[in-house]
Amino acid sequence: MSDLNLIERLANMVTPMTVRQAAVLMNVSEDTIYREIGRGVLPAIRIASVIRICPKQLAAWLELSRTARSRE
Repeated sequence: MSDLNLIERLANMVTPMTVRQAAVLMNVSEDTIYREIGRGVLPAIRIASVIRICPKQLAAWLELSRTARSRE
């Protein structure tokens, strides 16, 4: 799946995602998602011990990282 298709798909989702769901969609490890959340780069919501990621924010983060990669 191309980045643009993934961004469009995420932008249309409304249900918050788990770290595992985000990792599967992005084809990265859960550790990568946790690391980006911990660095403050990827926005997430923590409810008690549960972390949820807004798909629209994930799409925005992916778009920013894609744009940054294209400038290099």
